[in-house]
Amino acid sequence: MTKQTHKSSSINRRTILKGATAAGAFVATGPAYIKNALSSSGEINILMWSDYLPPKFIEDFKNETGIKINYTGIGSNEEIINKMKANKGQGFDIVSPTNNQGLEWGPLELLQPFDMGRVPTDKVNPAMTNIGDKDWNFNGKGSHWLPHIWGTEGIAWRTDKWAPAGDAPSYGDIWDEANAGKTMGRPHSMMLCAGLYMETIGELEPGDMWKAYSNEETMRPIWDKVTSWCIARKKNLKLLWNDADTQKNGLLNEGVIVGQTWDGPPMALKTAGEPIMYQAPKEGAMAW
Repeated sequence: MTKQTHKSSSINRRTILKGATAAGAFVATGPAYIKNALSSSGEINILMWSDYLPPKFIEDFKNETGIKINYTGIGSNEEIINKMKANKGQGFDIVSPTNNQGLEWGPLELLQPFDMGRVPTDKVNPAMTNIGDKDWNFNGKGSHWLPHIWGTEGIAWRTDKWAPAGDAPSYGDIWDEANAGKTMGRPHSMMLCAGLYMETIGELEPGDMWKAYSNEETMRPIWDKVTSWCIARKKNLKLLWNDADTQKNGLLNEGVIVGQTWDGPPMALKTAGEPIMYQAPKEGAMAW
């Protein structure tokens, strides 16, 4: 992972593969094989993030392989874990946890490793494939995880009720008194990005949020400042989200006019004709 920020003017999925805006912010989502795969039956059961396995792909896959995809959409890592625990790893051939969940999945023993000899890893950024070797090599049996989908986390808003002050929104808009009671975000990533905003207004030194990830001794005083700053402004938040549906509902039904979100949910609403926009903020979008 490189220390770079993807500004709103140049962000795209190709450049996202090369780095992320904040240490620990890069969370690639990848498939993992379940024990006792069922694809030999002519069907494959996939537990995948909502909006990220489009009907056209499912159709094309069946036409090219003869294998039918049975797709179950999910909205959070907690949902994946809970479904797999409930079924003891049965019922799905492939699941799609994000890369920072390895420590939780290892002890569950619900997955089996990939045959990496059949995976063309030369076509993928090594920084992404190395995640499987580093964090998903359970008991020395090999990688149980592959990178598959990726995206960004930035700012979404209601175009009929709010607009950025300049060419791009800011993470600071989530905490602005002018938007009090009409904003949303996910606690841990929203606080991280509050820190990036704090660097721009003199509340933190430039580069502090990167520096915080060097060691615990450096991290604690920096995050103490971020935590205190956020607590002092928590009354401005309308809701906290943990999945795609909550993001969509916040923008459509809960009075949220601007929020820190993934790119997928607001862009799905925009495609459906809703007055929603998504953009990388001026501090730079995070990548997952």
